[in-house]
Amino acid sequence: MRFITGFTALLLFAVSCGKVEKGRFIADNDTSFSADIRSISARINQDPANAELYYRRANTFFFEKRYPDARIDIDHALVLDSLNPVYHFRKAEILMATDTADSRKAMFHYATAVRLKPGYEEALAALGKMQVARQEYTQAETTLNKILELNPGNTNAMLLLGIAYKEMKDTVRAMGRFEEALRLQPNEFNAIMQIANIYAARRDPIALQYYDRALTVDEFSDEAMYAKGFLLQQLGRYKDALSLYLRTKTTNPGHRFAYYNSAVIYGIFEDWKEAYRWADDLIAIDDQFAKAFHYRGYVAEKLGRKTDAIGDYRRVLELDPSNQLAKEDLARLGN
Repeated sequence: MRFITGFTALLLFAVSCGKVEKGRFIADNDTSFSADIRSISARINQDPANAELYYRRANTFFFEKRYPDARIDIDHALVLDSLNPVYHFRKAEILMATDTADSRKAMFHYATAVRLKPGYEEALAALGKMQVARQEYTQAETTLNKILELNPGNTNAMLLLGIAYKEMKDTVRAMGRFEEALRLQPNEFNAIMQIANIYAARRDPIALQYYDRALTVDEFSDEAMYAKGFLLQQLGRYKDALSLYLRTKTTNPGHRFAYYNSAVIYGIFEDWKEAYRWADDLIAIDDQFAKAFHYRGYVAEKLGRKTDAIGDYRRVLELDPSNQLAKEDLARLGN
């Protein structure tokens, strides 16, 4: 006789302690559902204890983006078969797709899928990604290394592991992972950007070559345009930076930092009217950006527009009541 122990026993106990209820009934002629849903429902109605059919219907609902319906069916599939790792994986995916994503429960189901099927690469990848997002870097390192043991060519796992190392301030190991990903996939945009950003943090001009490489892969990437522009600004190449910010704004009209840094550069050259125009345009697209109001207030002072400056500093405090600089500016202006 085979004895069931540990985690598997806990899952079976959870099912055995609850009453197994019938799953959701959907008539096969209910036209409020798609033809695919009606087709699977017809089979469920003939075989209501078949967990796989509930999973398939949950899957169909998932791809139709009907997540509450998908959750009802995947929950019943798990009642019928709590030891199926694929069901746990899909439950986690459904939880993460909803407007009120429940990351803690999703992580439980990803981890459960991995416990039930240790080589489940897709579940490991999802779990590792969440661990990185939650800054659980030690756990992420373990998870992602398991993926690389299974599949040494998994560039996504390399990238995530590199990000975890970078967040742990281990840029040597981070760079190693990013470079390995790039060796395997020379046009891997995210690897190129990660390497570029590491060099840019050191203000190393080599980063410019990587940003150019990224823009060769994706010429419309506002991320690469802006990052290159910001490094050029830090290196004192203001004209080139402005050109990149203009391209960024054209590609992504809502990119507030492209507007902000353009205003700052014009301020550096004391072109206060142009600096004010850029700050004004920024506020027109984002009137909740306290930093924009503060800079516009500063420029207004330079233009001799004291009343406007006071108004902007007051607006900063409305958005950010603890902003000490705005308080000092108002006090300096007698308010």
